[in-house]
Amino acid sequence: MKLKIHFGGSMKKDGEGYAYVGETGTKNVEWKIDEITWERFSLFCKEDSLIRAPIGLLWFKFEKEEMKDLRYAYDYLDEEMRILRSAGKLGVDVVEVFVEHIPNTEQDERSCSDEDEEVDRPKEDDEPEESEDENPTIQDIPAEIMTGNEAATGENQNENDDVGDELVVDAADGGSDSRFKSIFDEGMKAIPDKEAYGEGINEEEKDDDSEDERAPVDVEYPDTPVDSEDEWEGWNRERRGKGKVKEKDKYHGDYEKPPYIWLFQKFNSGLEFKDQLLKYSMNTQYDVKMAKSESWRIAVVCSNEKCKFRVYCSVEKPINRWMVKVCHMKHNHGKSSRISMLKQGVIAGLFREELRRNVNLPASAIKDAIKERYDIVVPIGKCYRGRHIALGTILEAQTTQFGKLWDYEAELHRSNGGISTELCTREANGVQMFDCFYICFKELRESWKSCCRPVIGLDGCFLKWDLNGDLLAAVGRDADNRMFPIAWAVVRGENKETWGWFVKKLKMDLDLGNVKDLTIISDKQKGLVHAIQLELSDAEHRMCARHIYANWKKLGFARSEFKSLFWGVAYSYTEGEYEEKLSLLEAYNVVAHQELLKTDPKRWCRAYFSVDSHCPDVHNNLSESFNRTIKMARAKPVITMLEDIRRQAMKRNSRWWFMADKWDTIVTPITLALLEKARIAKKYCSTLRSSSSLHEVNECDNGYTVNLATHQCACRRWDLTGIPCKHAVCVFDDNQEDPVKYTSEVSSRNLSFFLSMTFFVHMT
Repeated sequence: MKLKIHFGGSMKKDGEGYAYVGETGTKNVEWKIDEITWERFSLFCKEDSLIRAPIGLLWFKFEKEEMKDLRYAYDYLDEEMRILRSAGKLGVDVVEVFVEHIPNTEQDERSCSDEDEEVDRPKEDDEPEESEDENPTIQDIPAEIMTGNEAATGENQNENDDVGDELVVDAADGGSDSRFKSIFDEGMKAIPDKEAYGEGINEEEKDDDSEDERAPVDVEYPDTPVDSEDEWEGWNRERRGKGKVKEKDKYHGDYEKPPYIWLFQKFNSGLEFKDQLLKYSMNTQYDVKMAKSESWRIAVVCSNEKCKFRVYCSVEKPINRWMVKVCHMKHNHGKSSRISMLKQGVIAGLFREELRRNVNLPASAIKDAIKERYDIVVPIGKCYRGRHIALGTILEAQTTQFGKLWDYEAELHRSNGGISTELCTREANGVQMFDCFYICFKELRESWKSCCRPVIGLDGCFLKWDLNGDLLAAVGRDADNRMFPIAWAVVRGENKETWGWFVKKLKMDLDLGNVKDLTIISDKQKGLVHAIQLELSDAEHRMCARHIYANWKKLGFARSEFKSLFWGVAYSYTEGEYEEKLSLLEAYNVVAHQELLKTDPKRWCRAYFSVDSHCPDVHNNLSESFNRTIKMARAKPVITMLEDIRRQAMKRNSRWWFMADKWDTIVTPITLALLEKARIAKKYCSTLRSSSSLHEVNECDNGYTVNLATHQCACRRWDLTGIPCKHAVCVFDDNQEDPVKYTSEVSSRNLSFFLSMTFFVHMT
């Protein structure tokens, strides 16, 4: 079999494919199939190419294949080696082989010793700096904390102050700790087997926009909305668990539990490994230190010179991730209450979010919190400096971006024709201060007016800043009953003035004064209710049943029986059903019934909803879902946050454009699913014709009048949703008609396609 062997180089990722960099030569050979072995390639490299370094990987492809189709083998037992040997039997004329060697550690050490003789040697163009880890971490501790000590480099420190001396030890030239050299040697010789790679090769990340954008069906009881403090704690808990790896192979465990680091553990970057190492040190109270950071490997030893603890982590090119290749975790000494990795920059990262909420958090409280959480003693001076660093980054980023809001507004108008914005300020002590900022893109505005249901959900959420602020948002419903952001605004707080200003701007942009049968859904925030009464008095104003239930539940009605009875009332389609459900509640608990009547059920029960909006929602879940999708953005500075919101809106609509383009049905998928559900449920129904358009449908002992001409049914489901109910579908089956023809236009696939296409085309 003919082989074209490339040697002397290394394989690097190049876009979707690979590039063989640093090649020193190429040779064409012809070997027998049984000669194609790992040992034969090793002998070839030593004798023909004069390269004595051991082979790390053999990359190969058939002659007509592209570089992105490369395969690799890493030992003589590898299955890919069998594929390489069988290429001759498959009729392949030439196979290109790219040999990648393991760097020669002896040569590296000689080069390091040679460097000692040079003074102020200039760096080569391709020589890495001390650390090139740039990928942000996703672990418990923010990525910035690993570089936070740079902010304090100008301060005078000495070794006895214990204020966070340099963590790393320069061991590249032998250093003061000779253990690093042996770890580097051991790590270079370690070659993981294929099982260690798990599913890490070319693994695609899950879409980060995984929130449910569609309202729940009737059989699901919506969750009770959480208070702001509860939401904050939940956000922090979710953030701390963000770094867990979801792979299932035997090398993976829980990153949040001991031993924290294990053999063949994988990381996305060197920074992520350092953060996990910091987590290990803080939770186990063992003090460790690292060799000087390099662009592709990190070595760790215990601060106790006689301890055998050692860890080596380096880049594993086949999977393009960092992997732990040496891991000896046992210590032969007691724990320590002082951790050298816990520097002022680390403290700044640990307490940055808490300082956002409480800028008056003292350094003494930080010291006590570290003692309580990790049983680690930290000097008060280090806590002062960490607090100063955190506050500096928070205030500087916010102040800088607030000062650029006028430039940002001008850029929005330049790049988005027809956009509606308003940036307001107020005077305080003779200085103009930020007041509110409103944004509504033309594409979103026109798409809602032409394609969406006449329904708007209004809600506000707090911003995770040290400054007071809230985000107000208007969210519509598209043809598939999914969220459609319309407009949003940053304000100094939720009150009558800010909600009145926001609703007035929304009314002007959407021309709501001329919109017929408009429905507004919101909670009972006083400023919002007052603004709707003032500006949109003719609109139907529904109250969110989730918030009604949350307040009613606090009165002592938290048992599951009360929850079932409450949602039975909320989901009642007819007044008769509503009265029946209320009587069941009264029979169960008179006090609960009386308290529920005080909430004005006609504002949140389907039996009293207008049928013109074709929206049966009793809650404002889509607005709550929108708030959850931007929960990470809400912690960022103002312009960064607004850009994240804009990108999410563009991303969401572009995704729906591609999905809608693939649909080959007249109506949307959710509409088809509801029609199928009605078709299955109609098996207990029978019809009686009264006229060409009037029918009576009997279900058990109940009769329902169905009017095909007006698209109405006595059960009110067809009226309220715009989708034929089971009684109407029963009539259509008897008449051999397609229920899709009787579906409301708001559920049309064409509207959903146009809706997503409009915003996608103009925003890009």
